[in-house]
Amino acid sequence: GLKYDLELHAPFNKLAQHAALISAANGKLDHAPKRPQGMAADVFALCSQGAGSSNLHQERASLLSAINGFMADEDSSNIAGTGSSRIFRGKVLDTVLFPSKGHYPVEFFHSNWPWSVTFPTGRYGVPQKSELKVEVWELDEDLMKKKKLELDYLGVRSENYGMGHGVIFRPVLNSTSELVGKKFLASLRWGKTAKSTVGIDYVVHFFSIEEE
Repeated sequence: GLKYDLELHAPFNKLAQHAALISAANGKLDHAPKRPQGMAADVFALCSQGAGSSNLHQERASLLSAINGFMADEDSSNIAGTGSSRIFRGKVLDTVLFPSKGHYPVEFFHSNWPWSVTFPTGRYGVPQKSELKVEVWELDEDLMKKKKLELDYLGVRSENYGMGHGVIFRPVLNSTSELVGKKFLASLRWGKTAKSTVGIDYVVHFFSIEEE
Protein backbone atom coordinates (compact mmCIF):
# COMPACT_ATOMS: atom_id res chain seq x y z
CA GLY A 1 0.00 0.00 0.00
CA LEU A 2 3.01 2.32 0.15
CA LYS A 3 4.20 4.32 -2.85
CA TYR A 4 7.00 2.69 -4.82
CA ASP A 5 9.06 5.82 -5.46
CA LEU A 6 11.41 5.29 -2.52
CA GLU A 7 15.14 5.43 -3.20
CA LEU A 8 18.38 5.63 -1.25
CA HIS A 9 19.16 9.17 -0.09
CA ALA A 10 22.86 10.12 0.04
CA PRO A 11 22.64 12.48 3.08
CA PHE A 12 20.79 9.80 5.07
CA ASN A 13 23.34 7.18 4.00
CA LYS A 14 26.08 9.45 5.36
CA LEU A 15 24.29 9.81 8.70
CA ALA A 16 23.73 6.05 8.89
CA GLN A 17 27.42 5.42 8.20
CA HIS A 18 28.37 7.79 11.02
CA ALA A 19 25.88 6.03 13.31
CA ALA A 20 27.67 2.77 12.48
CA LEU A 21 31.04 4.42 13.11
CA ILE A 22 30.24 5.60 16.61
CA SER A 23 28.49 2.34 17.45
CA ALA A 24 31.71 0.54 16.54
CA ALA A 25 33.87 3.06 18.40
CA ASN A 26 31.82 2.76 21.60
CA GLY A 27 31.16 -0.95 21.23
CA LYS A 28 27.39 -0.66 21.63
CA LEU A 29 24.20 0.67 20.07
CA ASP A 30 22.95 3.93 21.56
CA HIS A 31 20.60 6.62 20.24
CA ALA A 32 22.43 9.15 22.45
CA PRO A 33 26.08 8.08 22.18
CA LYS A 34 28.91 9.61 24.15
CA ARG A 35 31.81 11.24 22.30
CA PRO A 36 34.78 8.86 22.15
CA GLN A 37 38.12 10.24 23.19
CA GLY A 38 39.98 11.73 20.23
CA MET A 39 36.96 12.00 17.90
CA ALA A 40 36.77 15.36 16.10
CA ALA A 41 33.82 17.57 17.02
CA ASP A 42 32.47 17.76 13.44
CA VAL A 43 32.63 13.98 13.06
CA PHE A 44 30.89 13.46 16.42
CA ALA A 45 28.15 15.90 15.39
CA LEU A 46 27.31 13.69 12.39
CA CYS A 47 27.60 10.55 14.51
CA SER A 48 25.26 11.97 17.14
CA GLN A 49 22.70 13.09 14.55
CA GLY A 50 22.88 9.77 12.75
CA ALA A 51 22.53 7.63 15.86
CA GLY A 52 19.72 9.82 17.17
CA SER A 53 17.63 9.62 14.03
CA SER A 54 18.31 6.10 12.72
CA ASN A 55 17.03 2.64 13.44
CA LEU A 56 19.86 0.85 15.25
CA HIS A 57 20.49 -2.87 14.99
CA GLN A 58 23.41 -5.12 14.16
CA GLU A 59 24.50 -8.17 12.19
CA ARG A 60 22.51 -7.28 9.07
CA ALA A 61 24.09 -8.44 5.82
CA SER A 62 22.06 -6.55 3.22
CA LEU A 63 19.70 -3.63 2.69
CA LEU A 64 16.74 -6.03 2.55
CA SER A 65 17.68 -7.73 5.82
CA ALA A 66 18.20 -4.30 7.43
CA ILE A 67 14.73 -3.11 6.40
CA ASN A 68 13.22 -6.40 7.53
CA GLY A 69 15.07 -5.97 10.81
CA PHE A 70 13.54 -2.62 11.73
CA MET A 71 10.10 -3.52 10.36
CA ALA A 72 9.91 -6.71 12.44
CA ASP A 73 9.60 -5.33 16.01
CA GLU A 74 8.78 -8.83 17.20
CA ASP A 75 10.69 -8.63 20.50
CA SER A 76 9.01 -7.67 23.77
CA SER A 77 10.76 -4.28 23.98
CA ASN A 78 9.57 -3.11 20.53
CA ILE A 79 6.29 -4.84 19.74
CA ALA A 80 4.16 -2.20 21.48
CA GLY A 81 5.54 0.46 19.12
CA THR A 82 5.12 -1.47 15.87
CA GLY A 83 3.93 0.64 12.94
CA SER A 84 4.99 2.68 9.94
CA SER A 85 4.19 5.94 8.17
CA ARG A 86 4.69 7.77 4.91
CA ILE A 87 4.24 11.31 3.64
CA PHE A 88 3.73 11.53 -0.13
CA ARG A 89 3.66 14.89 -1.89
CA GLY A 90 3.00 16.67 1.39
CA LYS A 91 0.12 14.44 2.44
CA VAL A 92 0.09 11.70 5.06
CA LEU A 93 -1.02 8.44 3.51
CA ASP A 94 -4.19 6.89 4.80
CA THR A 95 -4.30 3.58 6.66
CA VAL A 96 -1.08 1.57 6.33
CA LEU A 97 -1.30 -2.19 6.79
CA PHE A 98 1.62 -4.47 7.59
CA PRO A 99 1.55 -6.96 6.03
CA SER A 100 -0.45 -5.13 3.37
CA LYS A 101 -3.73 -6.35 1.92
CA GLY A 102 -3.71 -8.44 -1.23
CA HIS A 103 -0.67 -10.37 -2.42
CA TYR A 104 2.28 -10.09 -0.05
CA PRO A 105 5.73 -11.76 -0.42
CA VAL A 106 6.93 -13.97 2.43
CA GLU A 107 10.46 -12.70 1.76
CA PHE A 108 9.31 -9.43 3.38
CA PHE A 109 7.62 -11.04 6.37
CA HIS A 110 8.14 -13.71 9.00
CA SER A 111 5.61 -15.84 10.81
CA ASN A 112 6.52 -14.48 14.28
CA TRP A 113 6.27 -10.79 13.32
CA PRO A 114 3.37 -8.66 14.61
CA TRP A 115 0.73 -7.34 12.23
CA SER A 116 -0.19 -3.66 12.40
CA VAL A 117 -2.90 -1.29 11.19
CA THR A 118 -1.61 2.28 11.45
CA PHE A 119 -3.69 5.37 10.71
CA PRO A 120 -3.32 9.14 11.09
CA THR A 121 -4.73 11.01 14.05
CA GLY A 122 -8.39 11.82 13.50
CA ARG A 123 -9.01 9.05 10.98
CA TYR A 124 -10.57 6.69 13.51
CA GLY A 125 -9.67 8.20 16.86
CA VAL A 126 -7.76 6.18 19.40
CA PRO A 127 -9.31 2.74 19.98
CA GLN A 128 -9.80 1.67 23.56
CA LYS A 129 -8.25 -1.75 24.08
CA SER A 130 -11.22 -2.76 26.21
CA GLU A 131 -13.50 -2.15 23.19
CA LEU A 132 -11.19 -3.70 20.63
CA LYS A 133 -11.93 -7.03 18.98
CA VAL A 134 -9.48 -8.47 16.46
CA GLU A 135 -9.85 -11.76 14.62
CA VAL A 136 -7.55 -13.41 12.07
CA TRP A 137 -8.98 -16.27 10.02
CA GLU A 138 -7.22 -18.63 7.64
CA LEU A 139 -9.31 -18.83 4.46
CA ASP A 140 -9.84 -21.70 2.03
CA GLU A 141 -9.54 -21.49 -1.77
CA ASP A 142 -13.05 -20.02 -2.00
CA LEU A 143 -12.15 -17.32 0.56
CA MET A 144 -14.41 -18.89 3.15
CA LYS A 145 -13.37 -18.96 6.81
CA LYS A 146 -11.41 -22.13 7.55
CA LYS A 147 -9.75 -21.65 10.95
CA LYS A 148 -9.65 -18.85 13.51
CA LEU A 149 -6.12 -18.16 14.71
CA GLU A 150 -5.09 -17.52 18.29
CA LEU A 151 -3.50 -14.13 19.04
CA ASP A 152 -0.52 -14.01 21.38
CA TYR A 153 -0.42 -10.18 21.39
CA LEU A 154 -2.98 -7.40 21.05
CA GLY A 155 -2.29 -3.74 21.74
CA VAL A 156 -3.10 -0.15 20.83
CA ARG A 157 -0.39 2.29 19.79
CA SER A 158 -0.80 6.03 20.36
CA GLU A 159 2.79 7.34 20.35
CA ASN A 160 3.64 10.55 18.52
CA TYR A 161 6.20 9.02 16.18
CA GLY A 162 5.21 7.52 12.85
CA MET A 163 1.54 7.98 12.08
CA GLY A 164 0.69 7.84 15.75
CA HIS A 165 -2.38 5.74 16.34
CA GLY A 166 -2.68 2.09 15.41
CA VAL A 167 -3.60 -1.44 16.37
CA ILE A 168 -0.97 -4.17 16.79
CA PHE A 169 -1.75 -7.88 16.89
CA ARG A 170 0.11 -11.13 16.31
CA PRO A 171 -1.60 -14.31 15.19
CA VAL A 172 0.08 -17.57 16.12
CA LEU A 173 1.44 -18.99 12.86
CA ASN A 174 3.71 -21.85 11.89
CA SER A 175 6.98 -21.42 10.03
CA THR A 176 7.36 -18.70 7.42
CA SER A 177 7.77 -21.24 4.60
CA GLU A 178 4.34 -22.70 5.41
CA LEU A 179 2.71 -19.30 4.80
CA VAL A 180 3.27 -19.53 1.04
CA GLY A 181 -0.04 -19.73 -0.78
CA LYS A 182 -2.15 -19.16 2.33
CA LYS A 183 -4.83 -16.48 2.61
CA PHE A 184 -5.91 -14.74 5.83
CA LEU A 185 -8.75 -12.41 6.76
CA ALA A 186 -7.97 -9.78 9.39
CA SER A 187 -11.06 -8.25 10.98
CA LEU A 188 -10.90 -5.33 13.46
CA ARG A 189 -13.83 -3.83 15.36
CA TRP A 190 -14.06 -1.24 18.13
CA GLY A 191 -16.56 1.22 19.56
CA LYS A 192 -18.70 1.77 22.64
CA THR A 193 -22.00 1.04 20.90
CA ALA A 194 -23.13 -0.84 17.80
CA LYS A 195 -23.84 2.48 16.09
CA SER A 196 -20.39 3.89 16.81
CA THR A 197 -18.47 0.72 15.95
CA VAL A 198 -15.61 1.11 13.48
CA GLY A 199 -14.59 -1.79 11.28
CA ILE A 200 -11.60 -2.66 9.11
CA ASP A 201 -11.44 -5.90 7.12
CA TYR A 202 -8.79 -7.02 4.63
CA VAL A 203 -7.33 -10.19 3.11
CA VAL A 204 -3.62 -11.03 2.92
CA HIS A 205 -2.42 -13.64 0.41
CA PHE A 206 1.17 -14.72 1.01
CA PHE A 207 3.33 -15.85 -1.89
CA SER A 208 7.04 -16.38 -2.56
CA ILE A 209 8.92 -14.16 -5.00
CA GLU A 210 11.58 -16.86 -5.41
CA GLU A 211 9.09 -19.62 -6.11
CA GLU A 212 7.06 -17.45 -8.49
